Amino acid sequence: IVWVDSRNGNPNVYAQLLSPTGERLWGDNGMKMTLAEPLSQKAPKISYFNDSFYIAWAGWDEVNPNDYYFHVYGQRIQNGNKLWGEDGVMVSALEPNELVDECTVFALIDDMYVWHRVHTATSAQTIWVKRMAPDGSTPAGWSESGLQASNISDWIVQLLPVAERTPEGIFVMWKDMRDDYIFNYYGQHISRDGERMWDEAGVSLADRVREQEHPAI
Repeated sequence: IVWVDSRNGNPNVYAQLLSPTGERLWGDNGMKMTLAEPLSQKAPKISYFNDSFYIAWAGWDEVNPNDYYFHVYGQRIQNGNKLWGEDGVMVSALEPNELVDECTVFALIDDMYVWHRVHTATSAQTIWVKRMAPDGSTPAGWSESGLQASNISDWIVQLLPVAERTPEGIFVMWKDMRDDYIFNYYGQHISRDGERMWDEAGVSLADRVREQEHPAI
């Protein structure tokens, strides 16, 4: 179980493992994901994969003095031990000049993280995916900053991604305002090696439709 808890004043992410009889296995107060005291953490996600728990959250970082942005962080826990350091690792590891982009995690499927990214310079909103190696590093074939689900580069508004595992990797779908500025759903199939398996721009889930809503996978 993961949740956001403001017991120390700022919203932090905690985790707990409960036995079948309801015993708290990670301490009476749960396990705090970071020892550092960030101003805010939100949107926790959890999965069980590779005999361990993978956890995701968005953490508010001070990029410039009094200038804060959310970025995606992750942790792997096995046998009650944090494997990616006391504070986890930054999954959306952007270049220094891109740290003003805001990233919020929306899904965690096995060891694959999915997030929404707002490009501050252009106001573009895009969907990104990244697999993490067991040691918390970036696997071969993946960029440190992750893979954009669609390669379109014109004025972009993509929102609310949902995802599910496939035998080859992960399927991601999102609301997309391309072409006629009406939201419709697009999808992409991404391999575990970090490759887009469908059209590089993503695939429209249906033709001649308007304002698609309420998806389920």
